[in-house]
Amino acid sequence: MKLKFVIYSTCVSFVAAKATQKQEKPETRQEKLYDHMDGGVLDKEEVKKFENMDEAEKKDRLLLICGKIDTNADGKITKDELQKWMQKTSHHYLQNDVNDQFPNHDKNNNGIISWSEYYESVFGMLKPEDFGEQSLTMDEMVARDKRRFETADVDQSMGLDKQEYGSFLHPEDFDHMKMITVQETLEDLDTNKDGKIDVDEYINDMYHPTIKPDEEPDWIKEERTHFKKIRDSDGDGYMDLNEVKNWLMPQEYDHTEAEAEHLIIECDEDENGYLSYDEILKKYDSFMTSQATNWGEALEYHDEL
Repeated sequence: MKLKFVIYSTCVSFVAAKATQKQEKPETRQEKLYDHMDGGVLDKEEVKKFENMDEAEKKDRLLLICGKIDTNADGKITKDELQKWMQKTSHHYLQNDVNDQFPNHDKNNNGIISWSEYYESVFGMLKPEDFGEQSLTMDEMVARDKRRFETADVDQSMGLDKQEYGSFLHPEDFDHMKMITVQETLEDLDTNKDGKIDVDEYINDMYHPTIKPDEEPDWIKEERTHFKKIRDSDGDGYMDLNEVKNWLMPQEYDHTEAEAEHLIIECDEDENGYLSYDEILKKYDSFMTSQATNWGEALEYHDEL
């Protein structure tokens, strides 16, 4: 399933779509966090390209990618090969994202983004009233981005080089930044600002119908049970920072490994534990919407990998 993971800060994307009633169970925030490789869905121009591809072209390009995933060229694509490929596409996307955005902030072209450069390029043309319908005020958004900026500034040089800026853009991909993601998630869900998340705040993040139903759907009832029995591990009725971390980033969970396992299960018709090229081509839609092709984008840039 194609999902968008929205980084929980940076004013660049502060205008969010208003909530609409959801008819199906959405992915949890933990699933949103880890069911991604590039931090977002394809942009409009890329979507148009792939919408205009015919099936034969998609399969031809996917076949070329299979040859690159299959590093030992034995015609068998294993979970390990899939996982390494997804890590590679993730890194490729991150680098492209940095290269695209870095010049917008590095106004003096010295290879370093200072806080003043970042502030001016992102917030310089905005006014507090522009944030009137947002969950955070302008001052709160500035403070959040400055906290993330300072955490990304590992060498404490008062500026971000390209590697540090990559961790600023995608904190979920860097160990030293992951608690920033956890903190921002807690702040996003903590609508009453008491420093913790109660069950209603947890549910409101994933379920906000425009018309209140007579009874909550079954999956919401299940989520309430999960909150009580799993999320709230100390049983005090709330999720604190550590419990949010355990929810979003369980130590035993590797998102690329999980996706690789999912693709093997999804496409392995003969159940021999690996994928042939034919099996992948038969289920090309599964790959087109997976991390293995960076949600299809790798079909466009695979020659660079």
